[in-house]
Amino acid sequence: MIARPLPVVSGAGRLRVRQVAPGPDGQIRHGVRNHDARLGSVALDLVDSVFDRKGICVDRIDGPQAWALWLAEVGFVAPRVGIDADTLSRVRVLREAICQTALAVIGVEPSSSDALTTLNTFAERAQPGFGIEMLPAGGFVVRRSEQSHDDLLASIARDAVMLFTGSGVDRIRVCDWHSCPAIFYDNSPAGDRRWCSPQCGARAAAQSYRDRQRARLLAQA
Repeated sequence: MIARPLPVVSGAGRLRVRQVAPGPDGQIRHGVRNHDARLGSVALDLVDSVFDRKGICVDRIDGPQAWALWLAEVGFVAPRVGIDADTLSRVRVLREAICQTALAVIGVEPSSSDALTTLNTFAERAQPGFGIEMLPAGGFVVRRSEQSHDDLLASIARDAVMLFTGSGVDRIRVCDWHSCPAIFYDNSPAGDRRWCSPQCGARAAAQSYRDRQRARLLAQA
């Protein structure tokens, strides 16, 4: 995937982007840096789909194929009709609104009325294709019809609303590794998770070890 500047959307400059190391060949590929971070919410996973590589913003959802792949990663079925440019732009607008609202919820940034309005506009979309159906042989099953791209965005927006207003709102936090501003939901039993992923926890532990070693050597000098 080629690193390129993010498309211009409302407030795009405030997106918190996480830094990701490239692979052995220097490339970052779709599906390699996926959801090993276990951010605990599909809405926060959407925010995490834009990240920083050596100061250049890289958008993992940079086209129809990337969007379909991201949907598969978070457990959604991509509609058979491909996403168009206007809908792809709405993906980014929703992502920015979720990011701004999350930062306001955890007290990192002031609340944005524009972000709340955007999030509510997406979340208030009716949920089609869901009901109950009686089987010919008896019994009932859930009836689902194929969702559109906008239906999926509405589901993601509702996930964000439930997350930001739920009883576990105090478990939403920013990763404690200094180079990773990923926002995650702590779903650990103890509720004391500090990092968005084991990888960031390992980096922090390695840094702490190096700091102790350096301090010990300085003390012996």
